[in-house]
Amino acid sequence: IRSKLEQSWQGAIKQCFPQHDFDQGVNVLTARMGKQFLEEYLTGELERVPHGRLRLMGQELSAVTTLDYHGLNLTFKGKMDRLEDLGNLRRIVDFKSGMLHHDGKELQLQNLESCFDGDHNKAFQLLCYAWIFHRETAQTGFVLPAQGAILPLQQARNGPVCLGLPSSEPNEAPAHENLITVAHLEAFEDLLLERLGAFLDPEQPILQTSDTKRCAYCPYNRFCQRTDEE
Repeated sequence: IRSKLEQSWQGAIKQCFPQHDFDQGVNVLTARMGKQFLEEYLTGELERVPHGRLRLMGQELSAVTTLDYHGLNLTFKGKMDRLEDLGNLRRIVDFKSGMLHHDGKELQLQNLESCFDGDHNKAFQLLCYAWIFHRETAQTGFVLPAQGAILPLQQARNGPVCLGLPSSEPNEAPAHENLITVAHLEAFEDLLLERLGAFLDPEQPILQTSDTKRCAYCPYNRFCQRTDEE
């Protein structure tokens, strides 16, 4: 694969971005960085699984599921960057262009509720993928248990960082494990329904967030002019 990397990379950027010139300007740097990320990723994978078997099952895989909430059909869609087989164990991998900070603590959940707190949004994303694909297993062929992982391209050499979950056994002491089970996804669906109930309740007032740091990411903050200082 390494021997074909240069040719494959050049073919990919020309196919995906035919209107762009990668021989001058900032695009030259983009092309070089992309190739470098791939080289580091492949080198790291070779070191991590020298005797193991890692098989690519699919890329950009899509699935759709419908959830019935008191007669209201809610549709959830997901597109998975990469699905791998690690010797009869599935692994969802989502690529990120940036970095994971603090050794990936944002992927370590002390409890499932924390995936909804906004600080663990990548963990929520991975659980959501697993939940959608598991609900549509006849269509997707997705089976549990499975791993969820984020691959930050700026740290590609280190490989995917796995989602850490609390034990799915209620009587066990809290301990991180990296396998998503049916019990995890059943609990995730219950929590999702609980929050959907709050969103869809007409008696609940629509209020501004109390966490003003989130306002920096809101596309409508030019209307309310809210800032962190407030």
